[in-house]
Amino acid sequence: MLGGSKKRVVDAPPAREPNLPTHHVTKVSQKHVRKYNANVTDYTVSFQPIENNGPMIEMMPRVNEMFENIIEEMVEGVNDRDFVRIVFNSPQLDRPVSMPFVRRDQMNHEAFATKLENTIQSNDKVSLDETVSFNILHMAMPNGGGSNVKCLTIEETLSRKRCIIRMKNKDNMCCPRAIVTGIARIEKHPNFESIKRGYKQQREYAIELYKQAKLPENTKCGIEEIKLFEKTEFMAGFRVVVVSKEHLNFITYAGPEDRHHTIYLYVHDNHFDLITSMAAFYNKSYFCHECLVGYDKKLRHDCIFRCKLCKGDDCPASNDPDSYKCIST
Repeated sequence: MLGGSKKRVVDAPPAREPNLPTHHVTKVSQKHVRKYNANVTDYTVSFQPIENNGPMIEMMPRVNEMFENIIEEMVEGVNDRDFVRIVFNSPQLDRPVSMPFVRRDQMNHEAFATKLENTIQSNDKVSLDETVSFNILHMAMPNGGGSNVKCLTIEETLSRKRCIIRMKNKDNMCCPRAIVTGIARIEKHPNFESIKRGYKQQREYAIELYKQAKLPENTKCGIEEIKLFEKTEFMAGFRVVVVSKEHLNFITYAGPEDRHHTIYLYVHDNHFDLITSMAAFYNKSYFCHECLVGYDKKLRHDCIFRCKLCKGDDCPASNDPDSYKCIST
């Protein structure tokens, strides 16, 4: 416009991202497990308070990068061939976040980041203003050479473990067979004994599981197929946990945590069997189906799903950790 003054356009300042606090890693304890040549180390990570410390969910990309650096700091010096399992916990989380037991050079930080983000989405108030903890299990792998230690064959192991129901199938359906057998056991199916022995009904249920998962009958199964099974109506209320012989009998997969019942599978030599007692499998007195760990002394297992007083999971107070209705009082 003639005679008019030009209006100066000023760019808006870029939005300020929340600051990330500096952190300090402290080694709290370390225990050597001679049987497995493994070290179990507990760390705490404290964060320096800052003014602009927003909810963690609002700064996830940078938080994930920071946690990746923290984890790398903790596993520094671990050989690529060694196996590592990492469990992260915070007072603000409903449950721990864990990375599966894998080789050092196969650690997947993106998978950990995704699981962490999914966990904290249910609580968008989680922030970095409290101390968090990491539990690192490091199992060193031998570099070759002889050994005087006598190892049991898989046949000897399975014959000695009365907590395993073996799938004696001649097809490729050992995985769905083991799953439907586990469901029949939990639901106290009237024909459980015949299902357990691999008779006709076990095969029919396995085929139905394939059908609902939209998989061809007799498909060889792995973790991806198990995930499809878990999405079926047949497995409503059930999840699968896989223990792997090739990973030194550690858990390599755990299904959705919101399911009421768990089917434990033992995979060895490309074959699945059913575990009926995880406590017996690990030669422990107890097994926590929430934390997925075995233990011998009941009072020494701290778990958010158990009563703080009596440590029982069947105590009325276990559903309300702040309740004072413990059955022992």
